[in-house]
Amino acid sequence: MTPSLRRKLAYCSFCGVNELAAVPLITGTGTAICVDCAKAGIAAVEGRRRRRNTSGRLTPSMLLARLDEHVIAQGAAKRALSVAVYNHFKRIGKIGERSQPSDRPARLAKSNILMAGPSGTGKTLLAETLAVTLGVPFVVADVTSITQAGYAGEDTESIFRRLVTAADGDVAAAQHGIVFLDEVDKLAKREAGALDVSGEGVQQSLLKVLEGTEVSLATRSGADGPAGSEARRMDTSNILFIAGGAFVGLDEIVAERGNSRGIGFGARVVPDPETTTDAEPQDLISYGLLPEFVGRFPVVVQLEQLGLAELRRIISEPVDSLLAQYEELFRLDGHVLSFTEEALTAVAESAQSRQTGARGLRAILESTLLGLMFHSPDWDPGQRLVVEARHITAAVAADSAMPAPAPASPEGEAQTSPSFEAGPNREHTERRAPLPRVVQAVAPGRPV
Repeated sequence: MTPSLRRKLAYCSFCGVNELAAVPLITGTGTAICVDCAKAGIAAVEGRRRRRNTSGRLTPSMLLARLDEHVIAQGAAKRALSVAVYNHFKRIGKIGERSQPSDRPARLAKSNILMAGPSGTGKTLLAETLAVTLGVPFVVADVTSITQAGYAGEDTESIFRRLVTAADGDVAAAQHGIVFLDEVDKLAKREAGALDVSGEGVQQSLLKVLEGTEVSLATRSGADGPAGSEARRMDTSNILFIAGGAFVGLDEIVAERGNSRGIGFGARVVPDPETTTDAEPQDLISYGLLPEFVGRFPVVVQLEQLGLAELRRIISEPVDSLLAQYEELFRLDGHVLSFTEEALTAVAESAQSRQTGARGLRAILESTLLGLMFHSPDWDPGQRLVVEARHITAAVAADSAMPAPAPASPEGEAQTSPSFEAGPNREHTERRAPLPRVVQAVAPGRPV
């Protein structure tokens, strides 16, 4: 073999494809890149440039406007979040520009955020909407699955491995992302003497990363990337941490602190409605969080329980609302779905009675529409379906899917499916909700 044929093949420095493949290589001094990787790199640079240009024009009022499009109510919480997030990304240089350069600019401290509020009030949605608006990687971490070193379970570093995955492997982008720590109220200290591997110990392990430190992206088994490669590391100093939890019973601690009117031993503590109920750091410490942990969250935002009016608005008003989603699902099958105003109110009332917040809305709609979603693809296109309040009430009472539909009557009256026998021995019957009526059959081929 001649020396010219024995030369070393050129490889793409990114994906490893060699020059014998069908993909052309662009070679340089001691390195090469294939056309596909070059195109991907150009697209990544353009995406970052667009995100930088967009985020540079954002202000707290613009962030609040975006939150208003996706989250109903919680006005005070959204306002506080908009300012806190704006200040954080201004601190790391992702938002805003210095109009007058300073010779000795003040060092801006990190301000993580803690949100306290009942389940289903929009804590996760608020954080996710902010991340999408800012164009930064976002991950939700359930802290109850994390255990301290030496015990089975996930470690703290697993949060940042998932954040890098959300950033498509870009560690630099992940270092400016948002981490939502869910269920932090479950980390409260337990009774003295109880083994606590996922409570106070996890709080201790999170202290350094909340403040800002370098973490290894290797797993507990040591695996990270190809064999023999050095484990990657990332800096958490510029990551915004938003913690959330229901904090059941925190309102009683707040009432005992400042809103009590009891006198003498055994006096009953009664909250004063005229005073504020905002939680303060000492309330969170009394709840069971470590003072050092609470100190890492200087911004505390409290969310309010959703009322009937707010739940009704959540069904239809936000961008990509539940109502719009289900209407789109039926439109793809060629049908038109609609709800009466009374039906939407019934959904909100049922969700309020379950005390699960906005999460209960989808569960109720699923149980009401499950039968229709199963059978409607078999129907001729063009059916117009109307859901009434009685269908919601019956579905909630039966707590079951809707029945197989009976043929619609010529008059277009609502059909009620009879109970049917269930089980191998047919020993019991199951109640089913009535079928929403077909109001109009649109001619096949017409848009619906």
